[in-house]
Amino acid sequence: MNIYMLNNLKNTVCCLVISLATGVAAQSDWWSGYDGTCADTIAYYSFDESTVYANGASLYSAVVPDQPDKTWDAFYSTNTATCFFGPGGRQGFGLHVPGGSDIASKCSTRNGSNIFPAATDPSLTVECRVLFNSVAGIQFLVSKGNAWSSKGGYDLWYDNNALKCAFGDSDTNKMITTVSWLPSTGVWHHVASTWNAGDDTARLYVDGEELVSKVFSGKSIIDHTGRTLALGQRSVSLYTGLNGIIDDVRISGVAYEFSRPEKPARATYPWGDKFWFSFYSTIGDDSQYAVEHGSSGIGPYYGGIAGQAGPLAEADVLGASFSYKVQLPSMIGFSAQATNFVWPSDETLIAETKAVVSAVMHNPNISMWDLVPEELRYWRSNEMNFIEIVSEVIRQTDPYGRPVMMYEPNHRNATALAVTVPYQDICASGTYISTTSPFRHNRIWARWSMEQELGAIAAANTNAVPWIMLWMAVDAMDGEEHWINDWCRHDAYMGLIMGGKGISIWSGWRPRSSWTNDFQAYFDGYLSVAADLNLDKNFAPVFMDGTEATGVTYSITAGPAELELVYPAGVTNTYPPVTYTLREYLGQQYLFAVNSATQAVTVTFSGVPDAMRTDLFQGLENSTPGGSFSKTFAPYEVTAFRFDGYETWRDSQFTQQQIDDGLGDPDADPDGDGCANRDEYIAGTEPLVFGDCFATDLSFSNDWKTVSFQTSSNRFYTVDLSTNLVEGHWVPMVGNEPGTGADFFVTDTNVFPNAFYRTRVNRP
Repeated sequence: MNIYMLNNLKNTVCCLVISLATGVAAQSDWWSGYDGTCADTIAYYSFDESTVYANGASLYSAVVPDQPDKTWDAFYSTNTATCFFGPGGRQGFGLHVPGGSDIASKCSTRNGSNIFPAATDPSLTVECRVLFNSVAGIQFLVSKGNAWSSKGGYDLWYDNNALKCAFGDSDTNKMITTVSWLPSTGVWHHVASTWNAGDDTARLYVDGEELVSKVFSGKSIIDHTGRTLALGQRSVSLYTGLNGIIDDVRISGVAYEFSRPEKPARATYPWGDKFWFSFYSTIGDDSQYAVEHGSSGIGPYYGGIAGQAGPLAEADVLGASFSYKVQLPSMIGFSAQATNFVWPSDETLIAETKAVVSAVMHNPNISMWDLVPEELRYWRSNEMNFIEIVSEVIRQTDPYGRPVMMYEPNHRNATALAVTVPYQDICASGTYISTTSPFRHNRIWARWSMEQELGAIAAANTNAVPWIMLWMAVDAMDGEEHWINDWCRHDAYMGLIMGGKGISIWSGWRPRSSWTNDFQAYFDGYLSVAADLNLDKNFAPVFMDGTEATGVTYSITAGPAELELVYPAGVTNTYPPVTYTLREYLGQQYLFAVNSATQAVTVTFSGVPDAMRTDLFQGLENSTPGGSFSKTFAPYEVTAFRFDGYETWRDSQFTQQQIDDGLGDPDADPDGDGCANRDEYIAGTEPLVFGDCFATDLSFSNDWKTVSFQTSSNRFYTVDLSTNLVEGHWVPMVGNEPGTGADFFVTDTNVFPNAFYRTRVNRP
């Protein structure tokens, strides 16, 4: 149950950097989309189509002071038609430049001669996102000077394995700064040059890392030039242009100090505190639908750097984490059936792994590295050598220490998995139960699969975490469609109850030929679990961080006493029909249980807390006298209970006389602050203190909107945004943030013309 607040506000983009008096500003969130509304912004170009005229002419987004239409004029006088605005930018459109020369007129900016700070002794930042198609030759990115002999202006360019910038003063000084840099092709880089007027220093940054600084003493004031600002090429003759795409160009009158975050905000377990839930290979609207309904990530996707570039950019737009396939060029063509595959040398494996990981390692959306090929065989020396080398090079190369995993086939037992798991941080063996498999009605297979992962981790004595690898690829057999939702929830919760710390589902690829009718049923079935974990019920921290409580037992009073699984051939494994776990988290206890039988089963649990028991799926509260209660499970049913209900809280807040007088009733408001006792119970506020109730404050200016509220310990908070209360979806701006007792602030960074905001608080 949640409390939420709604407010309708005009919504604009906000600046996430703080401008300091010295002309220097810290900027660690350089990856997130910035904009042109910050006070220090002189000009910003995003190239996204904003207006299409009746005659077909288009305008593209830019923000330039004193430019009335605040647009880039796409029909600026041109000499060639080789540059164009089009899809493929970092988000939305970008400016595509084909390389070579004599293209400046197409790429020059409107009113670009005035793009310079107005201060007498200004600081300056020139930054952009750039994707190179080639790393050969000289390629200008941002130019408003002449790097060879300019009086005034600025330039940022790439020159044959080096990054360079130049700032001109009123004399003939070029003030050129150079650093060796070989960019990766096909991926986005954030590139920036800065001039700090306070210490007369130029700096170059790539992907949040300062690569070089150079002091120019005695040449302390950069100077304006009347040349027009050119993007993707050079502003003077011999127009040497970018071979690639440029986007999000920003010129600012401050010297930003870029840095890398210690750990990006979207980090998922075991690297961070978000619960990983994702489908392989979703496309288009399915990816957005999954994220809106509780998925924390998208992917993995098959393909190398080029094949994953689109989905990786989509993760950025969706605010989702990403599982990145580490696919080496020399391994293309490998298969288990290949008899003539020539294994690359160790040196090749090392070099290619470094190159693949280095190309994308600063992308904060990437949460894990997924090895390709999958299912490498533990009894083949070449394949084990590959796993050992590649996993080690990934760890040496990745500055953030993200986990490494490889999909392991469904049938491998603990002994087999124990050979490969020492080289991985995630043990991810298939928990696949095909809709045409003889096991499809014997869902206890999901428990057997998780036992193999746990057994392997214990045998290898590693810190790897178990993963839940689920299956959806074929329609249900005729007449069995009604089981789909139950199957999805059973298998996922079985994995969670057994200790799984993340969920990946193969596969979300809707165009698969084996789908005719049931894709959406499977999709929604699994997403109902994602919602339980990452949305309203907020089970994720209980399963990630809760500790196993002991002493619970149960007896079967109706239904089968045990289930059998014959696997491998000739080996009979027996299991109880109901699998359960009692987890303790932040002082509260939760009982999760799942029935794997095809019949109803009635059990009596004993040894649970003698407290009020809330059915978290039904919303009902009941007593648990003597720490015992009975429950009848339908086939494949999942249940979840939380102990320590409202009555327990009431007894701790009110005297017996107050309770007898009705002041402790759920709908009573004894302190008269407008919040009923049940709301105060959920929010963790004081029911007898006027004004201590959950409330949201809103502050705003022309450039930003901030939602703020006071938090309580042992509560979790989510702030959502929607543009349509009738047909729209709520999109989390911040999700499941733990309360500390301090105030919490969320600043709106979206660009919708109007928005509704909802703040939710829930108990774990």
